[in-house]
Amino acid sequence: MLEASPIPDICARLWGTDEVWFMYEQVFLKEGGETRRTPWHQDASYLPVGGLDTAVAWITFDPLSQADSLEFVKRSHKGVLYNGSRFELGDDTAPLYDGSQMPRLPDIEAERNQWDIVSWPVTRAI
Repeated sequence: MLEASPIPDICARLWGTDEVWFMYEQVFLKEGGETRRTPWHQDASYLPVGGLDTAVAWITFDPLSQADSLEFVKRSHKGVLYNGSRFELGDDTAPLYDGSQMPRLPDIEAERNQWDIVSWPVTRAI
């Protein structure tokens, strides 16, 4: 998958470099149906790295409709970095880090009309 993916080349072009380092991967199995959606969060608040040359890629192995695909808050990567979610049932904004200087994650799901949310169908998986 890593050798076939266009993601390293895309990152290299964006960053103006010939070299891209791979940090790690996580694989999650989501069965669909009546399962809970992943709560809103920013991946950067979970990563012990920083800088403008850091990228997180979400990849699906199956085609998805727009309704089932990943959603983004436009330009959120350029705004406030919020405290990560503990993914607690009943409180999606429960802060991950006690005593953090990062503000608590807003309840985006409850206030969807106040956010510029975008999503696309995935018709061809990598």
